[in-house]
Amino acid sequence: MITKGGIAWVAATALVVGLCCQAGWAEAGSNTMIILEHPWSPATPNGAVTAAAYMSIENHGRSDDRLLSGSSPAGAKVEVHETSMAHGIMSMHALSGGLAIPAGKSVSLEPTANYHLMIIGLKSTLKEGTELPMTLHFAKAGDVRVEVPVLPIGSRGPAGTMPGNMDHH
Repeated sequence: MITKGGIAWVAATALVVGLCCQAGWAEAGSNTMIILEHPWSPATPNGAVTAAAYMSIENHGRSDDRLLSGSSPAGAKVEVHETSMAHGIMSMHALSGGLAIPAGKSVSLEPTANYHLMIIGLKSTLKEGTELPMTLHFAKAGDVRVEVPVLPIGSRGPAGTMPGNMDHH
């Protein structure tokens, strides 16, 4: 006999498994639950030594966390970068203290936002249609693995997932 509690447990388990398979996620004993949504990276031209990766980072936990850095077999290192504009000049730099991911909030890493992941020292060209394996390192959630789809060169993100991204025919 299946009880209401049993049905709720099965539904909750299915939800967690679904999230796990759809995006990167981690839950730590510190009540921090990080979910990575809509990861993507544009393909790179031959000879490129850097690439960028974008996604939405959601903290469904009860405590703040911090994205410290990342790693990938595709590059020498992965840094969290901030882009800023001052006196008409755009600059970009690594965030030495990491990026705060407040509890119950989402932080966007996208071309039109201030933050992105920078893969430095690419070992080979990122080809459209492949996936870029990455591990993001969080202060509380620990390591979160994600497969980042590689989109066409010049892409502005997966259709329908980024604000302002419209598919015109």
